Amino acid sequence: MVYSVCSSAVFSGVSLPESLRIIRQAGYDHYEFWSWWDKDLDALCHAQRELQVTPSAMCTRFIPLNDPLCREPYIAGLSESIEASQRLGCMSLITQTGQEIAGVSRREQYDSIVAGLRACVPLLKASGRTLLVEPLNTRIDHKGYYLWQSEEAFRMIDDIGETCIRVLYDVYHQHIMGEDTARVIERNAVKIGHIHIAGHPGRHEPFDENEIDLGETLKALERGGYTKAVGLEYFPVHDPVEGLVKLREQYPLG
Repeated sequence: MVYSVCSSAVFSGVSLPESLRIIRQAGYDHYEFWSWWDKDLDALCHAQRELQVTPSAMCTRFIPLNDPLCREPYIAGLSESIEASQRLGCMSLITQTGQEIAGVSRREQYDSIVAGLRACVPLLKASGRTLLVEPLNTRIDHKGYYLWQSEEAFRMIDDIGETCIRVLYDVYHQHIMGEDTARVIERNAVKIGHIHIAGHPGRHEPFDENEIDLGETLKALERGGYTKAVGLEYFPVHDPVEGLVKLREQYPLG
């Protein structure tokens, strides 16, 4: 496993190339970010080469999957996102499913998401990319979002049956939704393509005293055989560089 610093959260307000310099100075060599379409990709490529940092994840365009009328623009957006990821050498793309649609059954929306993801498989296989489906909490941060149960996300993975589509398991979001996150991780690690961590309450540093035990989360990942990136997606209260150094020292990864 390796830590991946989410520059969009930990260094919100700092330009992406500059945040890479800070991340490298703090002793990390993997990073991730959200939107690519508002970034200078040439400058980002240059910063990556200069600093020898690797992007572990980025978002695809925010187009609903649960609405079949949005299927064509979603796939077009994924194609553009894959092209951007190829320029950067990023192998994983994060997707959301969209807000729940009033008057449409959850079964219909579920079927639309699965059909949409299946339609993405040829693009993903051809490019070697992995698409990460992310459940989010609907109690604090994303009210009205369709996919809030990780169980439902894992069922989607089973229904699709392709290794190029996996779940982004965000421990912060799923803790808020009442899950026993360590147990869920250990049981489903093979279906998880990426992890996000943050403390609760507040979505701040994951190593300070909070409701989520970072040490137990990392142990559950190890027990489950997870070997990919652990994304640090939090909004720091204290100095972010000091926090990253502290986290790496207190919770080193093998």
